[in-house]
Amino acid sequence: MAVRAATRGQDLLTRSELAGGSVVGDAGRLERVVVNLLTNALKFTPEDGTITVTGARVNAAEAISIADTGIGIS
Repeated sequence: MAVRAATRGQDLLTRSELAGGSVVGDAGRLERVVVNLLTNALKFTPEDGTITVTGARVNAAEAISIADTGIGIS
């Protein structure tokens, strides 16, 4: 993913506020969700845009957020 972002001049930023614990869930599905979100962000973010992936603890859960500078959905 980082290579694709670099070839389009996009910045791929990561931030983590996670404590390093484990996540309970289907690893394959979790990976597929994150890859799909990143693929869409790469596809719809303009050249020289920014994609930010953030991991954070929200209440008692771990959360992943993917934000980009694309036009979005109205």
